[in-house]
Amino acid sequence: MRPFFTLALIANVYLAVFIGSADPLFRTTVHVTINPLIPLITAVGCQCGLMNTFLVAALGSFWQTSLSADPFAINLIPLFAAGFVFHQFSGRLNMRDPFTKFVFGALANFSVQSATLMLLLTLGHTPALEWGLLWQCIFSSVVAGLLTIVTPHYLNWLIRAF
Repeated sequence: MRPFFTLALIANVYLAVFIGSADPLFRTTVHVTINPLIPLITAVGCQCGLMNTFLVAALGSFWQTSLSADPFAINLIPLFAAGFVFHQFSGRLNMRDPFTKFVFGALANFSVQSATLMLLLTLGHTPALEWGLLWQCIFSSVVAGLLTIVTPHYLNWLIRAF
């Protein structure tokens, strides 16, 4: 691992968690919390090593749950699983096409949210299961798909810079 790239990646994970928790635009207008960490982990899974993928998943999960009411590191396994799948199949995925990036980003977001919800239910927590949750999941998946289109370009710039 290159140390400056790893530090820049850690700073970007922190920035993604901060943007996701402090964003007033989507939270007040459409009542949805956006998670920019999922497009970041899909890009890291496709373009970086498995250690960087785990680093993004672990730090992102720890920092997200420290700013929310969720149980500690509840989304660590779903985040890492999404990054691991993208890492394993990065040679077979055509991530050059913007529509493909959009679809994979939206599917990754939906699968991470669904797996986190299943983990919450398995551990005995009672999240609010209502129609608003479906709206949040669909809208945040669309936004994550759009973010997945630009995130690999940003990560390429970061790799070249450090």
